[in-house]
Amino acid sequence: MQIEYKPNFQDVLERYKALWAGGMNDRIIARLAVREGAVQRDAFMANVPVIPRMFEDYLDYWRTMARLEDDTLPVISPSFGTGIEGGFFGSKVKYESGTSWCEHIPNLIDHPEKIEYAPDNDSVGLMRRCVKYYRENNNGRALVGPPNVDCPCDILYMLRGSEIYLDLVDRAGDVDRLLEKIADGVKKFRDELWEMIPLQDGGTFNGWMNWWVPGRTTMVGDDLFCSCSVDVYRRFGFPIHQQMADANCGAWFHLHNLGLHLVPEIAKLKNLICLELSEDPNVEIRGLEMLKLVREQVRPELVVIVAVRPEEFTEALDSGLLPGNTIYNVCRENYGDIECWDVDYANRLMGKVRKYRTKAAV
Repeated sequence: MQIEYKPNFQDVLERYKALWAGGMNDRIIARLAVREGAVQRDAFMANVPVIPRMFEDYLDYWRTMARLEDDTLPVISPSFGTGIEGGFFGSKVKYESGTSWCEHIPNLIDHPEKIEYAPDNDSVGLMRRCVKYYRENNNGRALVGPPNVDCPCDILYMLRGSEIYLDLVDRAGDVDRLLEKIADGVKKFRDELWEMIPLQDGGTFNGWMNWWVPGRTTMVGDDLFCSCSVDVYRRFGFPIHQQMADANCGAWFHLHNLGLHLVPEIAKLKNLICLELSEDPNVEIRGLEMLKLVREQVRPELVVIVAVRPEEFTEALDSGLLPGNTIYNVCRENYGDIECWDVDYANRLMGKVRKYRTKAAV
């Protein structure tokens, strides 16, 4: 497969294949986020919801990032902000630069009939047209992946608002019924959109994580439960997450570090292939410290993704103390531990990564 914007594409793809197979000699995967000129992680969201402009923003992003010698993969996926997911179930969607919002549905807890997944509504149609446009106009310049969809619990949060926290206590049965309706709609949406994007090398390229995963693997995890107790997660979150994982080849879990107390329960999920840890700026814990804490609570073969600062990552590379079976997202964002963080700096750091891999493989 020839991809215009990633000269080392095949090498990177092989590393991901080895990672999921449990036999990666390199031990680690390193992905670097940079801020150089107009290069931004969310640059391709600047013109939502105008599909041709979104597509060109994506290609411009990867054209600039082609100089980066890391382990990201140049994937483009339909991304209109999370609000569009409320639109799948009849909520009114508002688009802003780089994101979208959906209106809460009044009295939803008393009237579950107000939501229904409609495959022909405007939001689903927009996603369908976007996938079609990306595939027809890509011409091998990047990889086209399916849209990312949140888990039913967070979609219910979008539709219900913060009252959901009271519902979890006072209206448990009604919450269950709403979650089942949303889960059914999410499954129908994923099945249709995935049919538009054939498997490549037996797997799927994902546009949020810019990676390759085997089969039809879905994201689970909910920001909602980061503010809840383990008991509440066990009652409401775990069953729906397991249901979504069982409906696919497996699942990867998106978790903010505010929800680290949930890790032992999350680790019990069957078909869980990866735990992706995202940082909250109001939680004081460094990436490698967080990784150590999580690694002690999950099975060794579970892939973990963790955000680390360039400084701590460099120190760990030099000391040879980076845990394997891990994807390291190295980023300067929100941190001031280095003065220069551009593509040239990142590639010098990748030189250290290659030396580390060589030593680890011996």
